[in-house]
Amino acid sequence: MRKAIKNLSVSAWGRIISPLLVYPIEVFHLKNASFLLIAVVTAIFSILSVSGSQADVSKYSFPAENADYSTVAWAENEIDENGRSFYFDYSAWDIGRIGLRMSYDSLEDDSTIELHIIDSENEQICEYSARDLYVDPEGVTWMEVGKHVEAGNIELLIKGINTAGLKVVGYTQDGVLDKNGNPATCLNMQVETKTFPKTKAYAFSIVWLLILFAGIILIKNRSISFERLFIVTYIIMGIMAFMIFPPFAEPDCGNHYRRTYAISENVFLPELDENNAIGGMFAWPSTWGGEDSIQVSWSEADNRMSFDVTDPNNARYLTYTNIALYSPVCHIVPALGMKIARLFTNSFILIVMTARVFNYIAIGILLYLGIRIAPFGKEYFLWIILHPFMMKLYTSISPDVMTAALVYLLTAVVLRLRYDPNAYAKKGYLAALYVIPLLLGQFKIVYVAFCILLFLIPKEKFASKKSYYMNAAAIGAVTMVPAFIWLKISSHILSVGYARTNEPNTQIVLSVFKYIPVLLNTFVKKGYDYIMQFFGSTLVFKESTNNAVVLVFLILVTGLIARNMQSNMNNLSEPAVRVRKDLAMKAVIVAAIAITAILIFTAEYIQWTEPGASIVDGVSGRYFFPFIFPALILFTGMADTKEIDGEVIDVTGCKKLFSLAAIVLCFASQLYIVYRL
Repeated sequence: MRKAIKNLSVSAWGRIISPLLVYPIEVFHLKNASFLLIAVVTAIFSILSVSGSQADVSKYSFPAENADYSTVAWAENEIDENGRSFYFDYSAWDIGRIGLRMSYDSLEDDSTIELHIIDSENEQICEYSARDLYVDPEGVTWMEVGKHVEAGNIELLIKGINTAGLKVVGYTQDGVLDKNGNPATCLNMQVETKTFPKTKAYAFSIVWLLILFAGIILIKNRSISFERLFIVTYIIMGIMAFMIFPPFAEPDCGNHYRRTYAISENVFLPELDENNAIGGMFAWPSTWGGEDSIQVSWSEADNRMSFDVTDPNNARYLTYTNIALYSPVCHIVPALGMKIARLFTNSFILIVMTARVFNYIAIGILLYLGIRIAPFGKEYFLWIILHPFMMKLYTSISPDVMTAALVYLLTAVVLRLRYDPNAYAKKGYLAALYVIPLLLGQFKIVYVAFCILLFLIPKEKFASKKSYYMNAAAIGAVTMVPAFIWLKISSHILSVGYARTNEPNTQIVLSVFKYIPVLLNTFVKKGYDYIMQFFGSTLVFKESTNNAVVLVFLILVTGLIARNMQSNMNNLSEPAVRVRKDLAMKAVIVAAIAITAILIFTAEYIQWTEPGASIVDGVSGRYFFPFIFPALILFTGMADTKEIDGEVIDVTGCKKLFSLAAIVLCFASQLYIVYRL
């Protein structure tokens, strides 16, 4: 071996070493200065985002200020050298210090108090000299802890060494159980928390930034299709999202889980109980709330890994009335994931994670088909998967992004059939024209309005005029008949459960002169909130604020759209001019978006808004996700593309992609903290 190395010629050594020297120099060449600038700005902004983030308030009291004191039983608990255990449930944190209400009959010079903190990971022992403990004016004895503990049911074991008559105030409360499932004795205490070690978030941000930067440099001067780039980007962003967002993070996550789990057990048609609510027995932690959404950190999720969905002691009756109005088709993919997962595990968390992965793969397939079929505007699919809020939802069990993906795919198919002279309504395209509208009608019927895009397909794309009209009628029937069947079923549920709420608002909607002022008032008062929600202001479930990051993302997207609009105006290629002058296409897209928006507001006004209200409640920015791809095509046409399927990723495209990924990273670095506390 040594001889072989020694006999290598100088030129051979040069061939080996020169790439190692030249490539780093090329990476940091001036031609990459803009990428370096974006990377540096991202790193700085990520650090600023992390520095300003909080996971929650810094002080806690037990029992909580809003506790139902009618269920609390108080007692003084004597402590000796054998100790006494206390339990309480909380979200994970780094404990700064704990304040207890304690009393002593007498103290010796060598009196010692041991505080054993026992979480799901280990036992930590803190020792204090009783004479040195600080007692505040309110009679609270403070103990410095400075320990990180996991989420869930924590056991505090207190021992008194050579301390006579030590007592601490405790209580029991309905619904609070110890690790054995018995009523837990909890301490009357206060907890001051520390912040999460932000260096971990800095490291997370920098590592991902290096991954993104290396990826961009590798593809910048190479020919790579948008389809392949989409797959790589979707997988990378998916890994990041799964690292950040715990099993229950999406809006209405509690109800989505219950609906999905019920479907996985073949309960497709929910029934109302005597209180006009829809629900059932579900495995659900007793210390978790049963409302639509819950707040779960990664530490809490890890702590529940062994929670068994088949254990009858874990079952509670919980409702999911509003999500029950969704057709079972909406949750069929994650439900299949749950059904398969239960063949191998009974773990509550692993079952949910499997359902999320199934939904993530299904959405990815739809988006991949969309980017492959779209004759132009392919880069917008990359923009879409780099949208922070959508990234949260396509790794969840929510049907929101699946609905959006169906609209994007429908738009792509219509654009292909309208502008590609070699595409005809046969085989796969014809099947898509039936399946996509059918699924849209089942997912959320208000988005069926996008099916008017089908009228943009020329008659010549079908075998004959007779074929055109026959298929149009058949597609309409396949879409609307199942949709109206489910609408009738869900309307029955709605009319029983919410009859008094619906009637006054229905009368207002039927009067144009009464309803238009309601819509205008809603846009005036809530328009800004919708925009901010759309771009990610509701990503964080706690008291952290990320409006600065949202505004930067909004400004960046606005700039990219403006640039593409300018490129479209200067694009003189024949297909680009044809698309730009296609007034029928623009009119139909505008009509589809406008009708859908009105239907969204009307549905929420009738279903969930208080009777006679002057604004619509219940609408969220995420409801407008399906508008993204059609709207971008409306505003930017073919942008830089000179011919159908002629798009390639160039340096400008890499900069756009890297800039959007960088902003996502700013969100991610902040959320990395929030969901671990």
